[in-house]
Amino acid sequence: MAEDVVFTVKGELNLMAKTPVGDIKMEKIQFNFDKNFKYQTQPRILMKSMETVKATRDTIEFKGLATIINPLNVEIELRSNVEFDLLSDQNIKVANMTIENFKLKRKNEDMVVKLKYLPEYDSGHSVIQNYLNRRFSILSIKTNNQTTSVFLLQKFFEVLELKVLLPGIDALFLKEIEVSLNTKHSFTLHNPFKTKIYFFSLNSKVINIFNRQIATAIIEPRKDGIIIESGKTKKIQIDGCRKRNCK
Repeated sequence: MAEDVVFTVKGELNLMAKTPVGDIKMEKIQFNFDKNFKYQTQPRILMKSMETVKATRDTIEFKGLATIINPLNVEIELRSNVEFDLLSDQNIKVANMTIENFKLKRKNEDMVVKLKYLPEYDSGHSVIQNYLNRRFSILSIKTNNQTTSVFLLQKFFEVLELKVLLPGIDALFLKEIEVSLNTKHSFTLHNPFKTKIYFFSLNSKVINIFNRQIATAIIEPRKDGIIIESGKTKKIQIDGCRKRNCK
């Protein structure tokens, strides 16, 4: 559905006009007009790829490439960064998004985007679970006090109802599973992130094609955790399923 956005343009113009009787200088010509733009209220920022840059206990930082689909018939080029809040479908902030060297062209254009994910609420956990399980999430964009220092553009961004489509991770955590006749099994975990990850506890089942559990993997909670460095894999030994524990 298309909607109208009113964008007020104000300024002052100085120019030199060439005429048959010579050059005429015109100074401080004031202008003030409103311009109506039409835009589409549907997802217009599509994240094409994301990679983890940094992770702490409070935040996870991603960097990626996004396609910005211009919903307007104008072009904007700031040559500076703009910042937005990303909201879940429950209107809860789950991340900060920074678009570097913001520019809005008439044609679709790729830009570098940084996301600082804040996993504080259940909706925030849902977003990261979707990412790790290779599923999409759709978030809404909202301006904040740091969006842009240009007053007119700040008001312009406030009336836009844009959404961001976040893809799931394009990598696998589980590389392989080894099942042997002596009931000693193992599986290999891979860390696709650019930061180390810690497994503090783990509880999983291995099920065969007959939907019968053939192995369990249980790592009790521990303070130091199992560390897997960036880009590395680690094999974890698991016990075969004893008859009384199988389902």
